[in-house]
Amino acid sequence: MDEQQGCLAGIDTVILAGGKGTRIRSVVSDRPKILAPVGGRPILEWMLDWLKIYGARRIVLSLGFMADKVEEYLDKRADDGLEIVPVIETSPLGTGGALRFAGNACGSDPVLVINGDTLVDADLCGALDLYKGTSVPVLIVCANVDDAHRFGRVEVEKARILSFHEKDPTWDKPAFVSAGVYLFSRAAIQEIPENQALSLEIDILASTGPGTIGAYSKDVTFLDIGTPSSFSMAHKALEKGAFQRGDT
Repeated sequence: MDEQQGCLAGIDTVILAGGKGTRIRSVVSDRPKILAPVGGRPILEWMLDWLKIYGARRIVLSLGFMADKVEEYLDKRADDGLEIVPVIETSPLGTGGALRFAGNACGSDPVLVINGDTLVDADLCGALDLYKGTSVPVLIVCANVDDAHRFGRVEVEKARILSFHEKDPTWDKPAFVSAGVYLFSRAAIQEIPENQALSLEIDILASTGPGTIGAYSKDVTFLDIGTPSSFSMAHKALEKGAFQRGDT
């Protein structure tokens, strides 16, 4: 692995996986969403394979609902060189509160943050280079989708986010959306109020001023796994060979 491809070697990654996954409980009822099988493997393993491509070594796994199931899984998981640190919230904190809590276990600056209900294909080294070349406290990896009616939208211009727009079921046109992957400075994480249930995108990111958050959008694709229909579509896409990483 060359130096560029190993760009995450000194950066902690937080995977936000503590939610109940209420929307997909009808298809996955016996385990937390992060362990749901798609394409023959748990979502978590697809994520870890992607991170290993870029040299990731330390993963902080933010857990809540069915945390014991994840801990049991990790105990049996083969050693692949990754240090995986479970951090368990005692009450639901939302994605924003969970990041603040998990941030206490992180030592790097910046910190890579990933939502636990999407699979993403993007150049993380490219995103990191863009983050380092700006003065933004947060950078969001954004995907350009053909039909954005299922997602909140973001307006992107010159690698900055100008505005956030809530999900609009009537919006069937192309738009940029958050792919659920972020780079946060340690200071930005520490500014999140402690011990409060907060949404990362609604309560924290969407409240920032225009142009204060960076956006990386070069050749980004993602699979959403948050609803029964998107879960089924992701499963079929992976079975057909999407997101095949090769050897890691």
